[in-house]
Amino acid sequence: MTRLLSSLSSRNLLVVGALTMALAPQALRAQCSNATLKGTYVVSESGMVGTGPAFGPIVVLALVTFNGDGTGTVVSVTRTAAGQTTTSSNVPLTFAVNPDCTGSETAAGGTFNLVITPDGSTINLIAMSAGVTLQGTGIRRTTFN
Repeated sequence: MTRLLSSLSSRNLLVVGALTMALAPQALRAQCSNATLKGTYVVSESGMVGTGPAFGPIVVLALVTFNGDGTGTVVSVTRTAAGQTTTSSNVPLTFAVNPDCTGSETAAGGTFNLVITPDGSTINLIAMSAGVTLQGTGIRRTTFN
């Protein structure tokens, strides 16, 4: 009897293990889309801007709204680059999110590569524009329907 129970236990463990291995990759695969980015985010970025000896630091703080459909608005942004500060508001943007939770955003002529958490709560970004080395994070502050 003990041997039979031991055999069944081992068999059950093997079945559970096989199912876990078969299903785990699907469970770990993120499933994102444009709808993942929906809400208002506080975005902070830092890096360097310029070319040659005119290279200087840059910091950016922005409030950005993503509509969940590939469009959005930079509600407000302040940039300080090499000691010069500029502000902008209501700048339209477009974005695309891939199923693996990577994506891209374009706003005011700048392009960014994105990596997004599957729940859309955090965006990690890097600038993809010539003369700009900039990386940052966006944290969702509010969501909307």
